[in-house]
Amino acid sequence: MKMKGKIKFFNTKRGYGFITGEDGNDYFLHISAIESFAGVYPVSGQKVEYGEIYDAPKGKEARHVVLVEQ
Repeated sequence: MKMKGKIKFFNTKRGYGFITGEDGNDYFLHISAIESFAGVYPVSGQKVEYGEIYDAPKGKEARHVVLVEQ
C-alpha cells in the first residue's frame, strides 16, 4: 500500500532528510531510497509516495520513495 506525505526538509550535501507522512509522523529519507533518482533533489513541501517504513536503529525510515511533483 502506497503512503503519502511531503518533504519536511532535505540536505543535498549529506543526501538525507525527512518526510512528514499524512499520519503526522516524520520519517527519515536517504537519497538511496528514492526510486529512479535522476539527480533532481527533493525540496521542502514536495509531495511524495512511499511504499514501506523500515524500523532503523535511530527511528522509522521511508523506503521505495517516489517524488510526485516538483
